[in-house]
Amino acid sequence: MPKEYSRTERIADLIHKELTAVLQKQIADPGLRFITITSVKVTKDLAFADILFTQLDPTDLQDKQPKEAKVKRLKKAASRLRYVLAQRLKLRVIPTLRFFYDDLDVQRQRLHDLIDSAIAKDKAKPSE
Repeated sequence: MPKEYSRTERIADLIHKELTAVLQKQIADPGLRFITITSVKVTKDLAFADILFTQLDPTDLQDKQPKEAKVKRLKKAASRLRYVLAQRLKLRVIPTLRFFYDDLDVQRQRLHDLIDSAIAKDKAKPSE
């Protein structure tokens, strides 16, 4: 028998879906463009929603703006985003939004590059 889908997981999915739509269509702040929500975790008491995000700006490939500034900008907009979520979700309790930069993709790419370089070094070695 499959495990049931818990209420907190359903609310996390709703927040993920709605927040993605809000960030794409309703936010005018250019610093919040190209935000991708990677994960949302809601506490059991619905007090907090921890939101992991990444941002890839095609005009800013050198990462001129540090990730702390991106988190700070989202934290500044958190109350406005929470208000919009409250209007869209119709829940009794809307969790306080906490934003964290998700650098898992960067770490994954770095690890992939290290593995590729190790394989290249092994191929370059003369066989014994």
